[in-house]
Amino acid sequence: DSVAGEAKWNIMLEQLATYKKHNNGSMSFAERAKSLPQHEKALCYWAMDQRKEFQLLKKNKPSTLTAQRMQRLTAIGFDLNPTFEYVSWETRMEQLRKFVEENGHCRPSVSHPVLGNWVSGIRLMYKDWVSGMEKTRKGKKITLTEERVNELTDLGFLFVAGKSPNRASSKKYSWDERFEQLLEFKKAHGHTVVPQLSGMLGDWVRLQRVNYKKYKAGRSTAMTAEKALRLAEIGFCFNASARFIGKKDFQNEYNVGH
Repeated sequence: DSVAGEAKWNIMLEQLATYKKHNNGSMSFAERAKSLPQHEKALCYWAMDQRKEFQLLKKNKPSTLTAQRMQRLTAIGFDLNPTFEYVSWETRMEQLRKFVEENGHCRPSVSHPVLGNWVSGIRLMYKDWVSGMEKTRKGKKITLTEERVNELTDLGFLFVAGKSPNRASSKKYSWDERFEQLLEFKKAHGHTVVPQLSGMLGDWVRLQRVNYKKYKAGRSTAMTAEKALRLAEIGFCFNASARFIGKKDFQNEYNVGH
């Protein structure tokens, strides 16, 4: 009945106020509702319902959102009609650098009021980017580039939540040995875009891209024309955002060895 319904609504409001208190003053949910822990999932759906009821009210349609309920939601700071503003990459990186300075690590929680949603989005996009996709599974353009991935990596950003890169091995491998490992990786996966979390091979692959840029700029580097050509012959991605570059196209564009 209406009494029971009102009592339940009051309980959910109290839970939302508690969530805000334990979530640095934020009442946003960084993850999609179905991915949330069970105790937060119901609260997330309830909050979404309040916004849906508010939209119905604006259209003069029947709604369960009474004036009293609106007032109580507003009193705890809940935004019934949030607007999502575009925030540039540069601004997000500044926010992330500030987080690192203040916390000593680059692992902001997905519930962080400023960076939470962005961190979740970057991790989801990274999976598609590594797979060589031009658009995300939701059809959005992938804005990650090798430069941006490197920028995040330099800050210690983890592209897979809760996991650190596997760098346990202290054995030193020669360039030729790493190259053979890359061949094995390509044989197994069909491409040479080695994920960051694959460990030392991922670090080595990234180093080849960095060294190649230095080589093209005429700076001192361990990269040589011979190494660059060997990498190009196996379809190595010198620019991961450009995806796979064949030997012929690579030579035409970069003039390896000339």
